[in-house]
Amino acid sequence: MDVTEQILETRKLYGSSDSTNPSGLAASGNFNYAAPLSINSPIEVNITTIPYTFEFRNTVGLFGAENIFVKVNMNVDSMGDGCIPINTYTCVRREYGQFPTVNTYVQGIIDPDGTDTDADYEPADLSNETIGNLGYNLMISTLLDNLGTGNSWIDRWFDVRLYTAKKEEHPYELMYTPPKYSFYIGFHARNTKRLPYEVNCTVGVDYKPYAELGPDKRYVARELH
Repeated sequence: MDVTEQILETRKLYGSSDSTNPSGLAASGNFNYAAPLSINSPIEVNITTIPYTFEFRNTVGLFGAENIFVKVNMNVDSMGDGCIPINTYTCVRREYGQFPTVNTYVQGIIDPDGTDTDADYEPADLSNETIGNLGYNLMISTLLDNLGTGNSWIDRWFDVRLYTAKKEEHPYELMYTPPKYSFYIGFHARNTKRLPYEVNCTVGVDYKPYAELGPDKRYVARELH
């Protein structure tokens, strides 16, 4: 039962002040100052470009909040360097005006405005592609990395989990999702003491069509199978 409003009204009557110290919010009844405690009302962050790493550095547990939830809204449509390598192909890097000879080969000249065609070849399309309009079901990786504090007696009592868009716990630290998807990260204290944590969550280091995931299909969010 939420008694926050009752506590606030009592303080107004007696003139006491609130404590915003995150390590004592449970003891002082001031969870209204805590980070979101429920997966139904999480902190929300957005991502449109990959790869990207979220760095989480905080504390969780009594006598403050025992759980913190973050919702990551993915609307990914581009790479940080503008390149989307597909399958075994890598992206071309254009360096205008620099054409050194390699072995016995001379580099070709790229002329984006050229219209000439060879008898057997057509000019390459140099338009910029985006993830959003690729013509297949692309899956993007999310990797959760609990870096720990270096103290095993503290780290053993801290737990961090990935949750799917349907708020179901994902059983692995690696998860594959579409470019447009929302997932949750839950930070949990498993002991009655204040626990520091260091966690990274990296989105988009790996991406490939669903059909090419092979054994990695087990990492796909459950409702997407």
